[in-house]
Amino acid sequence: MSDLTKEAEAASQVRAAAHALLAAGNALGPALTPAAGKEQVARIAHSWWRLVHRQADAALRLQGLGFTAWEVAPLLRNVFVHSRALPWLIGGGAEAMEALARAGDAQQEIDTVHLSNHDAPVAEELRRRIAAHRAENPEPVFDAETEKRITTLTDEAKNVFTLLTSYGLASEYMEYRHLSGLSHTSTSTAGLYLALHPETGEVVLRKTAVDADGTGFTVDVVMGLLRADAAFSPLLEGDPLREVGDQVLADLGWEGLELVPARVEKPAPKNSPAKSKKKPPARKPRRSK
Repeated sequence: MSDLTKEAEAASQVRAAAHALLAAGNALGPALTPAAGKEQVARIAHSWWRLVHRQADAALRLQGLGFTAWEVAPLLRNVFVHSRALPWLIGGGAEAMEALARAGDAQQEIDTVHLSNHDAPVAEELRRRIAAHRAENPEPVFDAETEKRITTLTDEAKNVFTLLTSYGLASEYMEYRHLSGLSHTSTSTAGLYLALHPETGEVVLRKTAVDADGTGFTVDVVMGLLRADAAFSPLLEGDPLREVGDQVLADLGWEGLELVPARVEKPAPKNSPAKSKKKPPARKPRRSK
């Protein structure tokens, strides 16, 4: 069997795995039944799981229309980061949701400062809306231990590298950076439709992006789906996605792959508050739209 034949068979197998995972997710329908005692966390995690499935489906459909991995990188980036972050959201539960709210508040404060330097009226309107929302939504107060956990989660919510390292996934950060480079203004996107002529060495313009490894593209989608399903399915009655996930792992020879890594408990730095005798005072979180 030639290498090209082997590659074609591998690509077909990976595509079949992706479609099997998507079909299993679609078969659940909109009315999901959480497992007993997991109703709240299932509701919290559902949107990220559904986002991974929907955007993975969109990426594969676009690939079928001739778009390359480079051109659907924003979708692949979302699949990557949300599938890796689902265990963080599930493990943190309501505290993780509070952390996301705080991270959003912090970004709004930054946005307001930026706007005030260039468009004061818009900045004032944003401040007014934020203040009105906070006035209508009383801020919950947390005890010191809960506050400490939420502060840690907030730091992780603000920084993908910090979040990944919290689950032993630092080695995957460069893939995220690569996808981010293709999702923003960067040298990667500036040269996306340029190529060197093989004979003259001159730069030529292209109508489509230079093709990427289609199999690698689909492997990324499959990995995102497997991770998202492995984290979310146990929250549902009967763990309905486990069987298809196990079958895909067996078909691809990936048995034993750790899809939902445990949280890594990192020792606190010597000069960190955790090592200090003085405990930081509890503070109230801010809420905003």
